[in-house]
Amino acid sequence: MDSKTSLHDSDRMSFLSTTTDDLPPPYEDLSRPPSSILTDISSATITGPTAPIPSRPFPTAFNLYYPWHGKPISRNTKFFIGEHLEQPCNAVVLGREWTGIVLTIHEGIEGDSPVIASTYVKKAWSNTSAVTLTSIVGADGHPVEHEVEMHAGFKHVSWTFSVEVSNADEKPHVEKFEWRLSHGKEVKDLDKWSWGWKLVRLDGPSISQPSASSSKRENRDHGFTSDGKEVVAVWAANSHWSKSKIGKFQFLGSGARGDLGKAWSLMAVATVLKLWQGGLSRSSGGGGFAAGGGSA
Repeated sequence: MDSKTSLHDSDRMSFLSTTTDDLPPPYEDLSRPPSSILTDISSATITGPTAPIPSRPFPTAFNLYYPWHGKPISRNTKFFIGEHLEQPCNAVVLGREWTGIVLTIHEGIEGDSPVIASTYVKKAWSNTSAVTLTSIVGADGHPVEHEVEMHAGFKHVSWTFSVEVSNADEKPHVEKFEWRLSHGKEVKDLDKWSWGWKLVRLDGPSISQPSASSSKRENRDHGFTSDGKEVVAVWAANSHWSKSKIGKFQFLGSGARGDLGKAWSLMAVATVLKLWQGGLSRSSGGGGFAAGGGSA
């Protein structure tokens, strides 16, 4: 499903605010029966190496975990990303500034390990957030920073960012990417019943798709949108009750191969975690993706 598909259905809109079923149970809910931890990564086809590589410093597919120990999610709560709960790769920490939530991704699993990317709100009640790639230094000697813009209309909502992409075969250049709400094939590969987000490469190579008059959306090529754009990453909320697993992420196509470079990989993960955090904030009465008070 691309950004122009109607969101009037209440069930679809509910995904924009992460549902309580997707979150760890509240502190008071001690009567809920325990559930086995779901740690299997989707069996979707992945091209290229699955372990982290220099141009993609994350596994090709990973989960977001909250190791719930009877404590509610609060300031400085630590989450983990990794292929399995028992083998986390990176810590994700939520903090707060006067403009809203600050999310940091760390190089290791400790909250005091080096920060490789962070997100923050540039201005309260704004549709613009920023991602600082603290592990990448620009020509001015400072960490690289990129803006993330929310675009909301009557029938659609999306988030866009631009970042420099690079690989061994191409000269570094800037491309634009867009997160679109989706229940398409790529998201279903992660979770059959979940709505999710797909990251679309707007400026990359396109393929010809059958015309809308002669083809249904289901007949489009896997890994491409109905308008022929490449899908380079997907995220799905975990639709099964779990004490630990919140959601699932997977790089696809050129994203999985590492063709788009380290900066893009960091942006892809940081922005989708910010999307998730925005839903978490709304469900708890806080701010949205790009606003301390909730404009998203």
